[in-house]
Amino acid sequence: MSKSIGANSYSFNYVEAGAGSPLLFVHGSLADYRYWSREVSYFSKHFRTIAVSRRHHWRKGGEVPFSYRVQTHVDDVLWNS
Repeated sequence: MSKSIGANSYSFNYVEAGAGSPLLFVHGSLADYRYWSREVSYFSKHFRTIAVSRRHHWRKGGEVPFSYRVQTHVDDVLWNS
């Protein structure tokens, strides 16, 4: 089941499994956190796995105004790290 977290004035959906050192999965341009389901299942046996849907990807979409800048996505991933 997915969760959500707020960062940079946006709500992001993600899944999390396992325990230990974190392992973050970030999808490419035409996917979402579901893309990593096999990897999350496998690696969660040894790591705390987190797969996030980037801004404007599934379960979101249709936001106005719409901005798709690379730097925005970088800032989202690095937020509060």
